Amino acid sequence: MTRGWAQPWPATGERPPVSGVEVSAVEVSGVEVSAGDVVGFRRRARWLGLVTILWALVGAAGCNDSFDPPSLVNHLRLVALQADPPWVGLGPAERSVLRPKVVGVATGAPLCHAYGLCLTTASKDGSFGCLDERMLVDLGVEATAAVDGGDVLAALAGAQRWAAEQGLSRDGAKPPSADGSGPALNVQVLVGVAEAAAFPSGCPAGIEAWLAAGCQDRDRCVIGTKTLRVATGDSDRHNNPTLDDLLVGGHSTAAQAPPDFSPGEIALTPVWAPGSLEPIAADAASGPVKESLTFSWFSTAGTFDQQRSYDAEPDNVLTLKASDDVVDVVVVARDGRGGVVWREARLRLQ
Repeated sequence: MTRGWAQPWPATGERPPVSGVEVSAVEVSGVEVSAGDVVGFRRRARWLGLVTILWALVGAAGCNDSFDPPSLVNHLRLVALQADPPWVGLGPAERSVLRPKVVGVATGAPLCHAYGLCLTTASKDGSFGCLDERMLVDLGVEATAAVDGGDVLAALAGAQRWAAEQGLSRDGAKPPSADGSGPALNVQVLVGVAEAAAFPSGCPAGIEAWLAAGCQDRDRCVIGTKTLRVATGDSDRHNNPTLDDLLVGGHSTAAQAPPDFSPGEIALTPVWAPGSLEPIAADAASGPVKESLTFSWFSTAGTFDQQRSYDAEPDNVLTLKASDDVVDVVVVARDGRGGVVWREARLRLQ
């Protein structure tokens, strides 16, 4: 198991830029970006840089109408990263498989991948990295990856050594335990995806090499992060939602392609399994409180009535022009607890 980052984080808080970062808070990619609980360690302003970037992007989007809508796929995009299950346990058998949803690349085009697990930070330029080389666990360079309790414990052991050296207080916090008696904990999965052509000398050998090289071409290379819950009790263990179908113009796409459509408005409806929304709390008056789904929409052409829809009103409408010809549509569903799933369909115009 390889760990480490070649360039330590300088005292100024600045690190070499890792370009190509896409931030979900403004629906540029839909990949989750959030700060995890670092075992109770105190670290002020760790996420100030990321907050600054978010405000800058939101402000820019509001002042310039020339930006492409977040739903438009016109280059490589990492729109989701599924962890199945959406948590990782501390036992070696409690593993989670990581699967990315990449859009905007030609079918069969060679891609580079890299995965890592660590306690992350973000600098002012939006770059991702580990606070210290001992907190990074390499998860491989295949199209999918897996993370288990051994990986989590390796990152935590490095974090504890780093905190002790820095003289940081843990307020008496204990490491998480399998019986749920420890503190709540999230860890971060780093993922890099790129067209192979973005690295003329070959795909990076791992996440450490990827962070050192960075993404020089934002249209062909991205790096993002996903929060992964460490399950220390039964309440942390849940499933990804399930989408049974994506209706296009009222036609099912579960088993076959939809018919050709005329240009204009096309209705889209995601269909999820009845038991897909799991209870998350109990209310004495109304009964179990269940998860709710948020749907993010993406397409290679056309315009949506809305960038997001919700389970109470999940429908959306895609408007296409005669010149759009063939259009790929992807809908990504999230349950608000790290669970994610997607469905896609290819539309052809008459």
